[in-house]
Amino acid sequence: MSEPLSRRDFLKLAGVGIGVIAYGCAPKPVRQGIENVVKGAQELGPIVPKPELGIQIRLGEEKDINTHGLNWVPDTRTSYIKKGDNFQFYFSAGSNGYVAEGKSLTELGEPRQYLGPDLKQGKYGINGYRAPGTVFDDRKGNIWSVDHLEEWSSVDNGSNFTARIALSQSKDQGNTWTDKGVILDGQAAETAGNKVSGAGQPCAFLKEEDGVNYVFLYYTDWGIGLDSIHLARIPLGQIDNSDAWQKYHQGSFSSSGKGGLSTPVIKPPEGEIYSALASVSWNNRLQKPIASFETGTGFWLTTSPDGINWNKHQKIADFPEAYDKRKLGSNWFSYPTLLSLNTGNQFITSDKGILIYSKGSYNQSPHQMKIREFNIS
Repeated sequence: MSEPLSRRDFLKLAGVGIGVIAYGCAPKPVRQGIENVVKGAQELGPIVPKPELGIQIRLGEEKDINTHGLNWVPDTRTSYIKKGDNFQFYFSAGSNGYVAEGKSLTELGEPRQYLGPDLKQGKYGINGYRAPGTVFDDRKGNIWSVDHLEEWSSVDNGSNFTARIALSQSKDQGNTWTDKGVILDGQAAETAGNKVSGAGQPCAFLKEEDGVNYVFLYYTDWGIGLDSIHLARIPLGQIDNSDAWQKYHQGSFSSSGKGGLSTPVIKPPEGEIYSALASVSWNNRLQKPIASFETGTGFWLTTSPDGINWNKHQKIADFPEAYDKRKLGSNWFSYPTLLSLNTGNQFITSDKGILIYSKGSYNQSPHQMKIREFNIS
């Protein structure tokens, strides 16, 4: 398959020089599997529930979100923290992380950058991308940002990157941030430049087990077999101890977070070649964990009794044409997040909420944030 026009190449053609802004147009080879052709948003509609899930989810009309001039947004998962009557939304744009406040996403204030790459040499390459996957308040004076980090072969070449998962900490309600380093590596990570490898696109989920509050971390692993969603965990009180992270492998949390082997927990549905971009929450309508994710043909939903073993998957948004059928200028959709603002907690969804995603014109213009209301019955 030929390499698509990258974000960087697009900005070069538009006359933007290589500089800070150019770092936001990193080539994203993973989009060869996730930038999908969709002819008209109106074609994403109600999906008939499958008996094994027993869920009916309906999606409303697409709404535009004003991100005040930012492009390539969202580029990872979207998070929120409830702040009084408002919400702080954390999301990626280009290669950086932003926070914006408002009563809802449709009333979003001016975004402020809080995170970005440091361009330093790492284990696998030069850090050219850093943006949030999940941001949450631990109610103990800390806000944690679990970040998708990419190491590139050079500062001007993000193709065939190596993904890593890093952690940032704020002790002053998000005003200033400290880099806590890399917490998770892929099971078959390679030096940047040969192929996409590593672990990224993190989604954190808080879960209590045997009286211990754990951070369950779902992530995409590019390494062994089909690209799939994997799982690691750590006690919340040790979240910044990189040596304490344990990956789920062959039935237990027994493998080191720094490069240990792992077993997929959400595999690609039959006929698909990848699963990625998990968004996990406890759904109080279904009384069980629920996950949305993406494949090459659409957005999907699955449920679980325990957050580890996941049921059969149900497609909730069907892309009329798969990624390998895309054409120049076609609409494509990616980066789904399922949230309910009425719960006040991003880790809890209800029967109503919003599906956040990005929409772009393939190889012609940057993707932008969109939402659709969802209803589960």
